[in-house]
Amino acid sequence: MELNEIIKSGNDVMLVVSSNDLLRFADTIVQRALENHANEETQQRKEDEAEEKFLTRKEVKSIFDVCDSTLWSWHKHGLLCHRKFGRKCVYALSDIRRFMNDHVEKDTAAGYVKWHEVKANIPD
Repeated sequence: MELNEIIKSGNDVMLVVSSNDLLRFADTIVQRALENHANEETQQRKEDEAEEKFLTRKEVKSIFDVCDSTLWSWHKHGLLCHRKFGRKCVYALSDIRRFMNDHVEKDTAAGYVKWHEVKANIPD
């Protein structure tokens, strides 16, 4: 009888276990934990993507007051990347917020005002 089967039976039993059986049992536990973790991560990612709001190129241009070539440049340099749904380019709202916090200057008075203007244009 395998150690897993004895444990699953639910009976209180005192066991003498070989080191090989103990290692195999530990490997089984670790493997299950890794599989559960991977499944939870996958499920969380799917839920996050389902809840994620996406904005069109036109909306992003309006938020940052930039042109198409600026968006293209940001994408090319990995600053603000779009995703394609069919032939349409969209931007994840979470990516826009991250870009704004990382790249819109807040150190100067003018930059701070611009940061708040941009923030006010981002939908909730």
